[in-house]
Amino acid sequence: METQESLRAKYNPEGSELRHLQMRMLDILIAVDEICRRHDIPYWIEGGTLLGAVRHGGFIPWDDDLDIALMKQDYHKLLGYLEKELPTCYKLQTHKTDRNYYLAFAKIRETDSIIKEVGEYDNFYTYQGIYIDIFPVEPVFPFLSKISSYLTYLLRSVATSKRWGKQLLVEVLFILSRWSNSIFRLFGMIKASSMFSVSYGSYFPYRCKKDVFFPLSEIVFENHRFKAPHQIDTYLRSMYGNYMELPEEDKREKHIVNVKFKK
Repeated sequence: METQESLRAKYNPEGSELRHLQMRMLDILIAVDEICRRHDIPYWIEGGTLLGAVRHGGFIPWDDDLDIALMKQDYHKLLGYLEKELPTCYKLQTHKTDRNYYLAFAKIRETDSIIKEVGEYDNFYTYQGIYIDIFPVEPVFPFLSKISSYLTYLLRSVATSKRWGKQLLVEVLFILSRWSNSIFRLFGMIKASSMFSVSYGSYFPYRCKKDVFFPLSEIVFENHRFKAPHQIDTYLRSMYGNYMELPEEDKREKHIVNVKFKK
């Protein structure tokens, strides 16, 4: 039987590259949490990050990803504060701050590292350091959410295409990302149900009522307290089912294939 200690020893022992990466992501989260608390912006740790907090007390041992989420109206407020108040070692990454960035949600990137992700769909981004993801949440229709997820998949397929030269590919991605985001905005204007999920342009397999998220609770993650959904068990079950059961080894996925620390 695998224990927390054996998992840690196998995947992210102290001093390992993965553990170093995880601690750098944690530093970004701490900086964002401070800004959110300063301006009373209600966010929560999301997806595998929340699962890790519940099941492991911190990062899932093999995880190289960190996610937070917040309601769409708060998301836009937070982006404004982040542009002005992030420490200089971090950069907000959106269509506005990085012309070559084509995803529909924001990232906060380090400037003191460079990573390469599985699939290398991030080759053309201006900022390529260690990051955390920031997802807006709103009422969505599952069918439209799946369409938007497919459009994002097509964008990533174009980004990894070898058919065109780099400069032409950058321009094609720029046009396609603006076109797809216009579609996502149109989807968002359609009055949806009372069920919430991550906004169009990304895809998480859950649908929750607003009272699953609010009022927010707090949870310990890597010995720090961060915001979490109100009904954590309901949220995690809607996304993972029996979330306390460890996945098979061949399903313990990673996002990053290479990381270089500048300091």
